[in-house]
Amino acid sequence: MGGRTPTNPMLSGAGGGPMNNAAASNQLMNLMPSLLAASAANMGAAGRYGHDGGHHGGGPPHSMGRNGGGGGHPHEMIAHHSVERDMYGGGDDRTCVLMVYGLESDKWNPLLVFNLICQYGNVNKIFFMKNKESTAMVEMGDPDAADNVVKFVNEIDVFGTTVRFNHSKKHRRLTVTPLEFDLPNGSSSIKDFSRDKRMNRFIREDLARKNRLLKPTRVLHFYNVLRIPDEEFLEYFHEAGAPEPSNIKWADPKEGTRVTGSSGLLYFESGDDATDALVMMNHYKIGDRNIKLGYSPAKY
Repeated sequence: MGGRTPTNPMLSGAGGGPMNNAAASNQLMNLMPSLLAASAANMGAAGRYGHDGGHHGGGPPHSMGRNGGGGGHPHEMIAHHSVERDMYGGGDDRTCVLMVYGLESDKWNPLLVFNLICQYGNVNKIFFMKNKESTAMVEMGDPDAADNVVKFVNEIDVFGTTVRFNHSKKHRRLTVTPLEFDLPNGSSSIKDFSRDKRMNRFIREDLARKNRLLKPTRVLHFYNVLRIPDEEFLEYFHEAGAPEPSNIKWADPKEGTRVTGSSGLLYFESGDDATDALVMMNHYKIGDRNIKLGYSPAKY
C-alpha cells in the first residue's frame, strides 16, 4: 500500500522532507543536552510541588522558625518526628532506648523518672531492673526524644545523687516486658505510658511546639492549674515533701480570652531544688487537676 513515509518533525531536513539515518542521528545528538535539561527541571518541580504533603514553599517542610523565618526551631523538629513517626517504629536505625543509672533513692519509681524526661519527648515504657539495683530502662517515642534526654540531662543531680542517662548499646526498642516486682516504696517496677495522651506532651504537633527544650534551671514553668492563694499552693509542696519555691509568679490571663486554667513561674534557691521539685510535683494533683511543670529560661 503506497503512502507517505512518516517523519518526526523534530528530525526533518531544512526543506521539511525526511532525513537520512546519519543526518537524523547527528541532529538527535545535538538535541540531547536540551532534552536532558528540560527533564531535570520537570523532576525538580515535581519534587518541590508534587507529592510532598502539600508543601509549596521554597525550602524544605517544617523549616520555619518561631517567627516565620528560616532555620527551624529544635522544638518544631521534635514535633515533626514525634507526630509523624508512630511511637513504636520508623525507619531510623538509632536507638529509642536509654539506660538510667544512679536511681538510688527509695523515692524513685517509673512515674518520677517520667516526670523528669517527659519534657524532652514522648515516653513509651519505663522498667526498673531487678538484677541491677538503681538502674532502669526507658523507651522513648522516637530516637530524637532519646537524643534530647541525653543532650539536656545526661548527668543530673536528683535527691542528692547523680543520675545518668545513656543510649542503650543493645536495644533499639523494648520488645520484651521483664518480670514485675515491687520497688522499696511499694510502687510497681513497670509502667507503660505509650497510650497516655494526658501525660505525653508531644502527641500532637500543636502541643509539641509548646515545649521548650532546656538544660536544668532554677526556675520552673507551671500550668494546668486553677489559681489559688500562694499559701495554699505551697501546702501541696509540703504535703509531697518537695522543696518549696521561694517565689511564685502567676501569669495574668490575656485580655479577651476565656480562662480555663492558670500558669506561672516557680523560683527556687538552687537548680537542685528546682529539679527535685519538678520530679516530685510534676503531675501532682492540685485541686481537681494535675499540675504540669518544666524548666523555664526565665531569669532569676
